[in-house]
Amino acid sequence: MPSKPQDVSKSNISPVLFMTVDGKPMSFYLRPGPAKCKLQPLITAGGGILCSVQQPGAILLMEPDDRGSITENTSHWFVSTEYIYDCIEKDEQLDVAYYMLVPEAAPRQSARLNSNKEGSPGLSGGRIPYTAEEDDAILTYVSKHKAEIGETGFGKRWRSSV
Repeated sequence: MPSKPQDVSKSNISPVLFMTVDGKPMSFYLRPGPAKCKLQPLITAGGGILCSVQQPGAILLMEPDDRGSITENTSHWFVSTEYIYDCIEKDEQLDVAYYMLVPEAAPRQSARLNSNKEGSPGLSGGRIPYTAEEDDAILTYVSKHKAEIGETGFGKRWRSSV
C-alpha cells in the first residue's frame, strides 16, 4: 500500500492539529527514509515534533508496508503513517488506536528448537511444533503429577523425567 500523496499544502494544516489538550506538541518517531522526509514538514506545520531518536511518549510511526517487520509482542507500539495523512485530511486529531498496526499473519511455531537437519526448508535452525504424541505425553505427565509439580517447579521436574 503506497503512502497517500501529499495533496495538502503546509499552509492548510491547522497549527494546533498535533498538539495535546494541554497545548504541548505531540511527539512522533519514524525511522529515517523517504516517508520521514515527507511527513516532517506536515507534522511540524501541525504543531507536532518529529523526533530524531525514539523518546518516551513519542508515537512510533511506521509505513503500512513495513508491518511485516513487527512482532506480535510489539505490534501495540506502532501506528500507521496513514494517521498523519488522515488527521490532516479531516482537520482533526483522530483516535490513534484505530491506526495501530497489526503484524502480518505468520504461522505459529512451537518453542522447541529444531534439531532435525532434514526439516522444512524454511525452518532450518528455527523451531518446529511438537508432535501429537509429544503433546499427549506432556499432558499425561502434567495431569498425573499436578500435586508434585506445583506452580513453579514444572520445568525442572519435567526435564528430570525426560
